Amino acid sequence: VAPRVNPLNKNYVVVQGTDFSLSCEATGTPFPTIKWTLSGKPFESNVQQSGNVLRIFNAQPSNGGVYICVANNEESMDRAYTVVEIDRREKPTLEIYPNEPQTIKVGESRGDVGGHDDDYNEPPQRPQTSRPPVDNRQPVAHTYKAILGEQSQLMCKEQYQSARTEWRRSDGRTLPYGSIVRGGNLTIENTGYDAYGMYDCITYPPSGAPVTVVRIMVEVVAPPKITFSPPMPMTVRSGDKVDIFCNITGDQPIQYRWHGENGRSLPPSVQVYDNYLSFYSIAPEDAGRYYCTASNQYGNTTKVAEVLVNRNDLRPAPPIHGQRDHQVVQGSSIRLECKPPHGMPYVAVHYNWTRLERPLPQGARVHDKELRLYNVRREDAGTYECSMTYPNGSIAYDSVVLTIMAPESLPVLQLVPSRSLVRPGESLEVDCSSSAGTNVPIRWEKADGMNLPYNIRQEGNRLYIQNAREDDSGTYTCVCYTEDGLRYITDFQLEVEENTIPDVLPRSTSRLEFAERGTTVKLQCNTDLYPTSYHWTRVDGEIPTDRDTRGSPRSYMAFKSFDNVYSKFYFEISFKPEKMNGLILYNSQRRQKQDYIALSLHNGYPQFRFNFDGQYTMLQPEKPVRMGEWHTVKVNRVRNNGFLLVDDQAPVNFPEKLKFYGLNLDDNLFIGGVASFDQVPELAVDAREGFVGCISRLKLNDREVQLYEDALETVGITTCEPCADDPCSNAGTCLEAQTAQGYSCLCREGFTGKNCQREGEGCGVDTCGVGRCEETETGPECYCPVHKTGERCQYTEHYTDATLAFKDGSYAAYDKFQSKRSIRFRFKPDSTENGILFYAAEHEQAYGDFMAVILNNGFVELRYSVAGKMRPMIVRSIVPVEVGQWHMVSAGRSKAGIGYLQVDDEAVINEMNNRNIPILLKTKVYAGGYDKRLLLNQEIGVRRGFEGCIAELEISGNKLNMIEDIRDSANVYHCGHAGAPQPDPNEDEQAVTCRPGRDGYDCDIVTDICLDQRPCENGAQCHPHPGGQNYTCTCQPGYLGLRCETQYNTIVASRFHGNGFIEINPEAFQQGGNQETTELAIMFSAYELNGLLIWYGQRNGEEFLGHDYIALAVQNGFVELTIRMDGQESYVRNSDVFVVDNERHVALIRRERNQFHLQVDSLTVHGETRPTGKQTIDIPGSIYVGGVPDIDRVTGNRYNESFNGCVFSVENIAQSKSIELRDYAIRTVNVDVCDEPNLGTEPPVV
Repeated sequence: VAPRVNPLNKNYVVVQGTDFSLSCEATGTPFPTIKWTLSGKPFESNVQQSGNVLRIFNAQPSNGGVYICVANNEESMDRAYTVVEIDRREKPTLEIYPNEPQTIKVGESRGDVGGHDDDYNEPPQRPQTSRPPVDNRQPVAHTYKAILGEQSQLMCKEQYQSARTEWRRSDGRTLPYGSIVRGGNLTIENTGYDAYGMYDCITYPPSGAPVTVVRIMVEVVAPPKITFSPPMPMTVRSGDKVDIFCNITGDQPIQYRWHGENGRSLPPSVQVYDNYLSFYSIAPEDAGRYYCTASNQYGNTTKVAEVLVNRNDLRPAPPIHGQRDHQVVQGSSIRLECKPPHGMPYVAVHYNWTRLERPLPQGARVHDKELRLYNVRREDAGTYECSMTYPNGSIAYDSVVLTIMAPESLPVLQLVPSRSLVRPGESLEVDCSSSAGTNVPIRWEKADGMNLPYNIRQEGNRLYIQNAREDDSGTYTCVCYTEDGLRYITDFQLEVEENTIPDVLPRSTSRLEFAERGTTVKLQCNTDLYPTSYHWTRVDGEIPTDRDTRGSPRSYMAFKSFDNVYSKFYFEISFKPEKMNGLILYNSQRRQKQDYIALSLHNGYPQFRFNFDGQYTMLQPEKPVRMGEWHTVKVNRVRNNGFLLVDDQAPVNFPEKLKFYGLNLDDNLFIGGVASFDQVPELAVDAREGFVGCISRLKLNDREVQLYEDALETVGITTCEPCADDPCSNAGTCLEAQTAQGYSCLCREGFTGKNCQREGEGCGVDTCGVGRCEETETGPECYCPVHKTGERCQYTEHYTDATLAFKDGSYAAYDKFQSKRSIRFRFKPDSTENGILFYAAEHEQAYGDFMAVILNNGFVELRYSVAGKMRPMIVRSIVPVEVGQWHMVSAGRSKAGIGYLQVDDEAVINEMNNRNIPILLKTKVYAGGYDKRLLLNQEIGVRRGFEGCIAELEISGNKLNMIEDIRDSANVYHCGHAGAPQPDPNEDEQAVTCRPGRDGYDCDIVTDICLDQRPCENGAQCHPHPGGQNYTCTCQPGYLGLRCETQYNTIVASRFHGNGFIEINPEAFQQGGNQETTELAIMFSAYELNGLLIWYGQRNGEEFLGHDYIALAVQNGFVELTIRMDGQESYVRNSDVFVVDNERHVALIRRERNQFHLQVDSLTVHGETRPTGKQTIDIPGSIYVGGVPDIDRVTGNRYNESFNGCVFSVENIAQSKSIELRDYAIRTVNVDVCDEPNLGTEPPVV
């Protein structure tokens, strides 16, 4: 995958003398090498790069300029730039007048400043300062205690607010970040410790010198703050083991305690360990509110942890009135008016304006009931809420949703740079951005109408110029269109200098020098060029002084805790040891008797140790690692199974009788060591010392950790210098990188290979024609698609039937297995060489489950693993295969968990182990071999592709056309053409007859994805989108998934992506269309601020024309219930529980006649519609969860966004049971399966 650099801020302003860092984030496979450069000049000595972070120490004006981040990997390169400006802060100078000695007689009187004396000659006129001196009469300083993280406000005296005033820091420093001076007041948003110090308010009277009228000493204090892990409230099942951690921050010392309501003691079923509150087997009577109280010298705070097992007390929230929408063009001004409810007076009302989730814009002005916004920007959009407080104490609310529209004038295109002068062979990146936004499509073209040269390409909105040539000079145009089709452009001028660089560059050499500690070493720079000037530098650092920090006794990096490890986790780490003992990785809980995972070296053997709820285990491979060489360790855990894998050694499995335990690692994760080994249990590591050596990469689950950028703390860390041995041949450039070997090479033109060791050209645009080119140790290798063959994919292959031939390196990939894990096919081997016939796995990176049919020593074998077990089940046929003869194979794993294999007419062979554990297969099904970009599970036992023919393929019971149904392939050919002479590429080629859904000379154009790929499974209907490139599946009852590939069961949680829904038969509630009462509940977790959760209203397919309905939605992060009954409509919002936090929440709806209640977790709000005399609500349609078809039409434009998140259960409260979606789901569209529904779908206890 080609690298992509995340865009950087276009400009940074750095104060002279301060430290500053720039971070560059990039993606790509393999992970790209990051290199920072400064346009036009080398780095100063105070600039250092560590990983992807560039640090500037004691910034000076010479550090200003354009900084460029370049990301490189084997596929390509990408770059981004930013401009750094240095804000000069020169030291002040002091001049004293008069500067000559003075003689003053006793008894004379002389003013302090500028007194007249006849004996004194007026000094020459000197320049006046721009600011008059401040009056030296200083006021008494007052002390203001500012609270850390909150807003602080310093006020000038009232009588001076009409005069011009200024706030300064007494020591001359700039005001803290986020400071706002308005009306004589200084406001500091989000006060930090940098706000500590003395502040002066200075006024400038119309006449006279400035006067300091207020002096305030600001002290920043931190009262205790409490957060809970996991977040509250939490819903658990009876019998669960529950731990609640009270995380307290603030100035020490802090006293804390857990207690019950009103200070009462805790019940005996609850145990307290330090900050932890623990329930070993929670019971329904344990549900309730538990309080954590903390105090220090600056205050005390109490926070409630609420455990939901049964119904809790309900607390009403204030009613909210109305909501309106306003749209305004960016740059204009608007007045928002606060409107009271119908019948409420305007007089004697106190108005207060706020914006949900964010403060009011800086330019906002409040005038009584009006909020005025001037020169609005995109970030000013949002929901503005007005509260109206009446003399009797009642409060009403009004809200306005403000949407900012783009200006009507044409957007502006900006080029960076706008023109450029480069030398031949140099590369350049030009960024074209539109003021209309970052997602606007942009096209680059040559101004003369010619195609872009082969060395100039467009990626996204950037133009990449590589190895510039003299004939590349000219004008290049950036073209863009508005939504209305209006064209706007800008031109980039490229000038390439005349080539004056010699063809052959001098080769740089690198040597390794050894020296004993304390001695002097002499380094000599050798060259045969004359005359030459010399300059010594050190890669990624300064020339060392007499200090050497390597081997520091405390050396480690700390990261955020390893999350999402409750039932499974996976990590990889690559390292090069310089000592054979030491702790490599450690993560644990904060509680006593904590769980932990630890990876260490003991006498050269990697040891993985863990403690899961008292279950201590140590895993160790057969062979030790070698000192000074790179190694990779992988650890995978799935419930009570798992393995340790070191390099290419045999995997080491978790113990067989390990009990399942839900893991929670809430402390920081450490690599290389820990802050204190006193906190590490004795059994976690043998040698209580840190790791000595290099660590190049760390992967946690699917996330590649950026070692320098993501680190919370680094202690005793030095750069590894993997390039010290000069591993890159042929004058290649070595760069430190997060790869398995710690570096990557940038090769000169004419050389290729991992270490630039091979002479020749690497993969180019035309190397393999329409095929894929891969760099290998022996050179470029082509992987040709179906219908193309030859060393460079230069021949066209015609097929007379759907029978394919394979060789080592060939494969054909088909859609993944459906719910039925079965495969049936015929094959004819060309030899008895071991080979892979079919392969599918849980993950492309080799961990997890897999299933494979292989040819092993002349016999067919079925191999598969479940639940992360590395030792697979093996089913082996008893009939040897014959070369050149056709054989029939039927293999798979039944829904009852029985593995089976049958070859020809032999009896079916079964495997009965682990029947109750499902097998997870998520990759494509690979026939005849596998894609070499995949990491193959070692336990397959075979690495070669099959040599021979395969025909009559069935997967999951579906007969496939082995040519038309291919999703990806490489180097397959027609079975009848095996060994036949290659056709002459100069002969006229006949057009290929395309299968349905494809067109074009090589059938490379998809016209109807439904006909081409048949993506919808289990009888689902496929609906192609306009253009034929996308589709939607409508699932049959009992199935869900984006392709309807998953069958509903009792633990399925539904994943919505903002474009789908589930239609539920209303018979699930057994209440009929006319209902006097309505009760239902839903358990969900939300990922977006807005989305429709439930719609229950008119008959299916009807447009909304004022019908009765019930709607539950997430609006601006809070749950909102709307009821329409007999023409009267009203809604309530629960503003106490913010639900877009990736946590589970329970919403309950109760309606009786025209009154209704919405409970979210434990908090309830109430509402009602205007009474009409009608007692029932008429809602004859289906119940829609997660959205509705044609949402604007069905909801009457009340809602425009479908739900994005997970729904774990929908409950019929009247019957206290969860709705089984497999029994009542009528339609499922664009709904997938959520990962890890830990709580199952049991109904919430209410």
